[in-house]
Amino acid sequence: MKGCEKMANSINFYNNMKAIEQKDYNNMSYWLELVQFLQSQFKYSGFEKSDPPPEFIEKCLITTGLVGIGKAPNGDLIACHGSLSGELDYYYRGTQFEGVYSTGNISGTRGKDIVVGWNNSLYAPDLDVLRIESILAETDVSEKLNILFARLLRIPVVSDSKEKAALEESIKNLLNGNFAAFVSSNLFKEISEGKNLLNLIELSDVKEVDKLQYLIQYRENVMKRFYNRHGHSIQTTGKIAQQTTDEIHGMDSVSLVYPLNQLEYRKRMCEEVNEMFGRNWSVDFSDTWKENKEDFERDLTENRKDGEPNETEKSGSLSADNDDTK
Repeated sequence: MKGCEKMANSINFYNNMKAIEQKDYNNMSYWLELVQFLQSQFKYSGFEKSDPPPEFIEKCLITTGLVGIGKAPNGDLIACHGSLSGELDYYYRGTQFEGVYSTGNISGTRGKDIVVGWNNSLYAPDLDVLRIESILAETDVSEKLNILFARLLRIPVVSDSKEKAALEESIKNLLNGNFAAFVSSNLFKEISEGKNLLNLIELSDVKEVDKLQYLIQYRENVMKRFYNRHGHSIQTTGKIAQQTTDEIHGMDSVSLVYPLNQLEYRKRMCEEVNEMFGRNWSVDFSDTWKENKEDFERDLTENRKDGEPNETEKSGSLSADNDDTK
């Protein structure tokens, strides 16, 4: 029995948390979900067995904006969190890197002893992860409140403590599936006079649960914004009458702008590692992102072929341009 109790306590630990603890837990849960999603964006190859794991490199880039790659005292190639210091270059970047790993630290000159990889051309982490996870956690709170206040919750008003005790006992029996009733003299008088059996205070409205659909739609829109920024163009279910198909799919190209920027800087990092440490690293989009990019390029090529004007349209356009100049 003790083992079962421990298991039950372990399973229900979330429900036993205070409200502020649950909110922090939700924030961390969403943060992990979003970072894990971004970690799957790129696929590395050419790593030796003793080289740092690519997922750790990605975690550093996503969460801090940079990663330091250098040699540990035993000669192993390692990656670690760190920061830049020392004399600044022309672009306000420190020329020295100081990094810490589980059993020590590494330091050196950027570009000479240490390769510093950047997450993007702004040398910045993916700050939108923090913003999105905060919004999603707040949405959880709103959804929970919406569900709670959509319960049928009616508070009876009684005349005295005896009626209160009798009513509570009747409700208890009702919840247990037993039939029970109570009638006081005051209540009997009200029945005989055709008045309401009980005065009830309505603390909730079951119809309010309909509003939950708007919260769910808002959550989906927030996630669409996040996915669109990171290479997955997800269109909304609605379509404005004036929008053309090209306008709707215009987000396809926009959604690839930032991932391509990130890929470029990861390729530069791999090239520097190969040159400095004699490795053969390479990086590209993972299968899902690569498929999205290939689909966009194929659609773009087909649209250009289908939309290419014929000779008549070209001459007509030229004539119109000439007319405008007169």
